Amino acid sequence: MKIHLLAIAGVIALSFPAKAETAMTDVALKALGGLNGMALHCKYIDQSAKMRKAAVETLPKSRKYGEDFETATNDAFLSASKTGAACPDKAAFENDVASAIGLLKGAFGKK
Repeated sequence: MKIHLLAIAGVIALSFPAKAETAMTDVALKALGGLNGMALHCKYIDQSAKMRKAAVETLPKSRKYGEDFETATNDAFLSASKTGAACPDKAAFENDVASAIGLLKGAFGKK
């Protein structure tokens, strides 16, 4: 998943420079929220807490960003639960979470 997140982010940034910032924030929020939904499905509670902490520390205090993160989380959780999705290897999942947090921080200009 890490490669897919970075590839998508790169394509968006290069394809639409005028709207790259907005597109990057959308991609970052959906990626992190999607992983959070999977973490909840798989009961990777430590990773979910890590993502929520990163969101709180990184996102501007705006209802839109919080709602977008929660919507992506809910969509991913419901989809995984409905389909009975298999849980990814925890170590690989942790790497994906770290990449998504980095993407989020980059999209919102945080270090």
